[in-house]
Amino acid sequence: MTILHTAILLVLWSVSAYAGAWVQPEGAVFVSLKTLVTTTDRFFDENGNIHQRGGWFTKYEVNPYLEYGLTERDTVSVNILAQRLTDSATDAATTGLADLELGWRRSLWRSDTTILSAQLTAFIPTGYSLEDSPSLGYDRLGLEPSLWVGRGFVFAGRNGYLEAQTGLRWYAGYPSEQLRAQATGSYDLFPWLSPFATLELHYGLGNGEDREEGGQTIVADYRLLKGILGAVIPVTERLRLTAAWQQHLWGENTGLDGGAYVGVWVLF
Repeated sequence: MTILHTAILLVLWSVSAYAGAWVQPEGAVFVSLKTLVTTTDRFFDENGNIHQRGGWFTKYEVNPYLEYGLTERDTVSVNILAQRLTDSATDAATTGLADLELGWRRSLWRSDTTILSAQLTAFIPTGYSLEDSPSLGYDRLGLEPSLWVGRGFVFAGRNGYLEAQTGLRWYAGYPSEQLRAQATGSYDLFPWLSPFATLELHYGLGNGEDREEGGQTIVADYRLLKGILGAVIPVTERLRLTAAWQQHLWGENTGLDGGAYVGVWVLF
């Protein structure tokens, strides 16, 4: 097996398989299902200082995701986020679908070990109301062009990969544009276990305006640094299990959330 083939297989099961650097082989279908629970009783203010929020905010999420290899260079994707948000501070809860995410990723260049790709993701509101508290989203169309670079490697006879992304998310209307960046590394520590680590940055550019809806303020601008530590467990050649802990490390105008997810990945 060549290093290129190894790298492709690694990314098919990577933590960022829904937005990674590599594309699916033509005709291949990748499906994942992830369940996430995060909670917090603290938040970062506009200066990054931490405060108690007077109650617990909890997010329960079920996340089906699908990729299809349209050609050898092009992959299309669908990301669905079914959520239940609860806030004990206001005794409020909202259940529904967050924005639908439709993606197109194209390989721009690749060598035996490295790939450069571009992705365009559209964010489509699903009919939720801004008057719902907590809100499921901005209720605005969004687009995010991004560039990805990935590299597979072999160290001490075991496979690994590194990848990084940068992009700009734009919303129609009041929300601020956001600089998005991400970096991930993974290594096959054992044949049955591949630990991974991810850092993810959301950086609002401050060009939006807060909005009042249904007695709540929808903050148009926030900043967030999130860390994820987890592992992938191979079950069969085409089936993987994954589990991880994610934690907000720093932010402005956002919660200090932490929580865990478990998931299953299948390649057809």
